[in-house]
Amino acid sequence: MAEIEDFSENIHEQSNEHAHHILSEGKEKWVLYVALTTAIIAVLAAITGLIANDHADEAMLAQIKSSDQWAFYEAKSIKKRRDSHVK
Repeated sequence: MAEIEDFSENIHEQSNEHAHHILSEGKEKWVLYVALTTAIIAVLAAITGLIANDHADEAMLAQIKSSDQWAFYEAKSIKKRRDSHVK
């Protein structure tokens, strides 16, 4: 989570510097809104990427668990058939 905070702090600082620069020069305000909107979208994209990565990890763990359960079932079935033939 430290990466998210550092990333968002960096964007916040850059957008503030840009906003002050624009206001000091007397440029049009729409540029300020574009800069702030871009910063917000970048933060949301970073958070969304981290959440998507977490879901991908969970899906992989579920797949591994499912594969382990299937292997256990197959081993149990093979052992049962082998034991029935031995007797």
